[in-house]
Amino acid sequence: MAGPTDFVSDSVEELFEKRAAEEAADSSAEQASLSKSIFTQSLEVVVGETKTKFFVHSRIITQRSPFFDAALKRWKTAGEPVTLSDDEPATFDAYLEFLYFGRITSLDAVKDHDARTRFLLKLYILTDKLGDLRSANSTIDQLADILWNSVPDLTEVLPAWNSTPSGSPLRVLLIDTLPMFSDPRELMERVEDDDVPKDLAVALARRLGAFVGIIMAVGSPEISAKNPAFSKLVPMGDHCKYHQHDASHPRCKGASHGGKKRTAHWWAGN
Repeated sequence: MAGPTDFVSDSVEELFEKRAAEEAADSSAEQASLSKSIFTQSLEVVVGETKTKFFVHSRIITQRSPFFDAALKRWKTAGEPVTLSDDEPATFDAYLEFLYFGRITSLDAVKDHDARTRFLLKLYILTDKLGDLRSANSTIDQLADILWNSVPDLTEVLPAWNSTPSGSPLRVLLIDTLPMFSDPRELMERVEDDDVPKDLAVALARRLGAFVGIIMAVGSPEISAKNPAFSKLVPMGDHCKYHQHDASHPRCKGASHGGKKRTAHWWAGN
């Protein structure tokens, strides 16, 4: 027969075991709720003319995209999927890949320079529309690395220009790079075409005029990034110039982001 001390001891042990079991159950319930919130509550997204369906973890995408944060509230009320009719399924798929894994492995297979540029232009337009600044800034970094080496034909960038608002970082990047790696005479002939928006034509003409002024000042058709006048006009390698910032995305540290020094070659009739 157990004595008083043994009885009290057994009761205390049972109490501790019961509390431990309750705490473990509470913890499991909390983890299950969190897992359900993040990984099982999905949002249906219909993309493109083909109406391709995607199912995205709502908790993850709304933390990055104000567009989807607002869309989720409407979805909870109406129960209808989010529609991105102007975008391509491949572009949205690449965005999700970056959202979940931090990189786009499918882009590694795109070796053609112009195809890669077009792909990134579409991706930037999407991330900008969704308000995902982290993805937009990362995408424009990749675009800058490409465009500071060479730029596509003006026709290739017109859809991107027409799909972004005035003052867009992408527009700034295009105006910085298009005049530098194009034959100025050919470029001016192209901007006179009817399909080139007036604001793009004016911006290119002004930038071309500024470059011509530097050329006349230094007496050379080759503009070096080391030239103070040129580096002031176009801070080559400073990716932060093309980033978007808010309270959660402060300005980058330092004036330069490790961009390589470039030399822009201009053709004087040859």
